[in-house]
Amino acid sequence: MNATEHEVWQRELQIRAAIAQSSIPDLEDLIHQDLVFVIPSGAVLTKQADLESHRTGTISIAAADYSEDHIARVGSNFVTTTRVHLTGTWQRNPFKGDFRYIRVWARSKGGEWQVIAGSGTAIAT
Repeated sequence: MNATEHEVWQRELQIRAAIAQSSIPDLEDLIHQDLVFVIPSGAVLTKQADLESHRTGTISIAAADYSEDHIARVGSNFVTTTRVHLTGTWQRNPFKGDFRYIRVWARSKGGEWQVIAGSGTAIAT
């Protein structure tokens, strides 16, 4: 892994922790202003909608077990993919399952790597 890949991978690990803790300040830093993210229900979230889901407790992660991690450079961006077994609540309803996430990391105007696009999909077991 080269230095830039390592930098992006560290940001990936930071966003995982921020999601698990619903850390709004960290998520603010890690998510691009122009975010487009498709969640497992099929809804498309903006940055503000994503932050609001954490702020209000709409999403709450109790446990996350990651596997099958991958990072690739695509032009001037990076793409990370992972498989994760999640336990938590969505809209106050408990859930547990396996999901595949993809995130596109782009440099912000300030030079930091931020998630600009991605999606999460439930994996049928």
